Amino acid sequence: FLNQLWQTSIPDPIQRQKIVDGFIRDSALPTSLSQPINTFSNQVFLQKTLLASVAMTGVQNTAILSLFNSSRDPLSKTANSTPLPLTQGIVKQTGVNASWQLQFSPRTNASLNLGYTKSEDSLTLVKDTFKTVRLSLSRKIQPKLSAMLEARHVQKSSNFVQTNYDENAITLYLFLGF
Repeated sequence: FLNQLWQTSIPDPIQRQKIVDGFIRDSALPTSLSQPINTFSNQVFLQKTLLASVAMTGVQNTAILSLFNSSRDPLSKTANSTPLPLTQGIVKQTGVNASWQLQFSPRTNASLNLGYTKSEDSLTLVKDTFKTVRLSLSRKIQPKLSAMLEARHVQKSSNFVQTNYDENAITLYLFLGF
């Protein structure tokens, strides 16, 4: 997505990819935005997904908004018409992710990521909601050494009460390139 965003301002694809990779790494952005989450299944299914994203860049800011809607329909027969037992119903997921990155200096930046995902299974009737907040501060210490401090909160709510949880984490990362 960032590659397309900077395509007009950085026409060389190799240089643009280096800039995108460095921006993701230095900004402590996730490598991908929230998207539908697949579960492990030996069942054959047809998945339809609609994704929409928009981004704005400024001198010191980058903001990205991403939306998705996904439907995963189980198929009841294999290619040779053997009936399959249904382990999941139609799974519908919708979600949104917003990311804002602020560059304080060439070596220091902060980012805020907010995510919301809602999932429903028509067979099990399980409805899950995930809310995520990530706040990070990163600093390039030396050309090949950088550090990032991240605070994260994840909340899962479900109508299947035994699976509800809240996660709070503070993490310090050191990245060393070779």
